[in-house]
Amino acid sequence: MQKSLLFTAAWLLVASGLLFSLPPRTVHAQESKIASDTLRPDVSFAAIEPALGLPLYSPPADSVSPVQDVAPEGAAFYLAQSDMQSRGGNRGMTDSGEGNGNSYGGASESTDRLIDGITNPIAPLMQYRFRGFWNWPIDDAGPNNEQFEFRPTIPLKLWDQENLLRISIPYKFQDGAPSGLDKVQIFDAAIFSPDWGKWGFGPDFRLDPNSGEAGDFQIGPVFGGVVKNEHWTCGFINQNFLGGNDSETYIQPVLAYKFNDQLALALGDMQFKYSWSDHKWVQLPLGIEVDYIANLWGQKIQFFADPQYNFVTDSSNSGWTIFFGMVLLVPEG
Repeated sequence: MQKSLLFTAAWLLVASGLLFSLPPRTVHAQESKIASDTLRPDVSFAAIEPALGLPLYSPPADSVSPVQDVAPEGAAFYLAQSDMQSRGGNRGMTDSGEGNGNSYGGASESTDRLIDGITNPIAPLMQYRFRGFWNWPIDDAGPNNEQFEFRPTIPLKLWDQENLLRISIPYKFQDGAPSGLDKVQIFDAAIFSPDWGKWGFGPDFRLDPNSGEAGDFQIGPVFGGVVKNEHWTCGFINQNFLGGNDSETYIQPVLAYKFNDQLALALGDMQFKYSWSDHKWVQLPLGIEVDYIANLWGQKIQFFADPQYNFVTDSSNSGWTIFFGMVLLVPEG
C-alpha cells in the first residue's frame, strides 16, 4: 500500500511538472534579423535555402559586415509563416487543455474542460456513474432505505444532430420491504450549442417494473439550458413523467463553482418533485455536492459526496439523505 501511494505521489509530481512547464520558445522571423553576432543563429540561410527550394543567397560584395546581412525575402516570408502556424498550434493546445488531458469532445467542444462537463448535466461527455444513497427519516417516521444506481450517459449523433442519451437504473434496499429494481428513467435530448451556452429538449420515459397498473409506463418532455464561464456553471433541467396515477414533474437547478480543473462545489443532483395527482410538492431538498476529478493510471474518475436535507416530511422520503459515488469519465478528445 505504501509503495502504491509513493508511486502515485511521484506520478502526480511528474505530471504536474509537465503540466506547468513552459512550451519551447519559438524563434520569430524578426529575431533572425537581429544585428548581433552572439544572437545570430548557427545555421546560415545558405544551408536552409536549398531545402526550401530557394536560390542560394550570397551577401552583396559591398556589405559592411555579416552583422548587417538580411534574410532573403522568400526565406523571411517562409519563416514568418511557419512561426505564425507554430504559435497558433501552441495556443490551440493551451486553450483546449490537450496538453494536460483535462478536455473532452471534438473540435466543437475543444475549449470545454472535464470540470465543465461534470458540472453540466447536459454536456456531451460520455460517463458511467455509480451512485449510492442512504436515507433515514426524522424521528423514525418511516423505514431507512438505501439505493444503488447505475447511470450511463452517452453522447451520440442522430441525423447529424447532437443528442444525449441518459439511462438511470436504480436498485433499492428498504427495511421491511423486498429489495429490487426501482423506477427506470430514460431520456434522449437533442443538444444545441449557441454562443451563450447549451440547451436541449427531447422525450423522457419512466418504467416502474413493480407496478402492474396503467401507471407502469410514463412519458413526457425534458428540456433545459446551461451557461458557464471559467468558474461558474448555472442553469436548470425540467423532466416530466405523465400518465397513470403518479404523474410527476422534476425540476433540477444547476449551480456550481469550479475552483480549478479538478475541484468544484455544486448543488448536485438536487431534484424538486411535484406530484400532479396529490397537487403538492413531495420533495424540496437542499444540499451541496463536492466534486473531485482524479487520474488513476490514466483513467479520469470523478468522486463525489452530496448530503441533502428534504424539507417535506413523509413516511417514505424525509430527513437526511447522503449521496456518494464515482463516475468513470470517457472524454473523446
